[in-house]
Amino acid sequence: MTNEAEAKIELGVIPDAREVFGRRYQKFSQLVGEFKAAQEVKRQAEAEAKRIDKLLQEFWTDCQAKTVMDDKLKVTLVQSSNSHISKERLIELGVAATVIRDATKTVYYSFVKVTEGK
Repeated sequence: MTNEAEAKIELGVIPDAREVFGRRYQKFSQLVGEFKAAQEVKRQAEAEAKRIDKLLQEFWTDCQAKTVMDDKLKVTLVQSSNSHISKERLIELGVAATVIRDATKTVYYSFVKVTEGK
């Protein structure tokens, strides 16, 4: 990393990748391009899967069976729900904020996020 990049970081300015990665920049840039392309393929595939899922669900509007066999594939209409606990609602109901804080489990993780620059 160059001194210029270090100074930018200290100032809260985002340094250019060339300044940070130096000789490794070409490989970094190549991987970023591949990553963005893979994200786009994934986004398009998820949109198409969602469209098809909606069409498939229409087949079950007048059926009692929730699972059917299609050749060797078992196809099931899954109906589910999702819930979460509202910290604000717990406080409204009289639960102490310290109890909520002490019972809250935090999981840390890392991932790479690639977005369009300004």
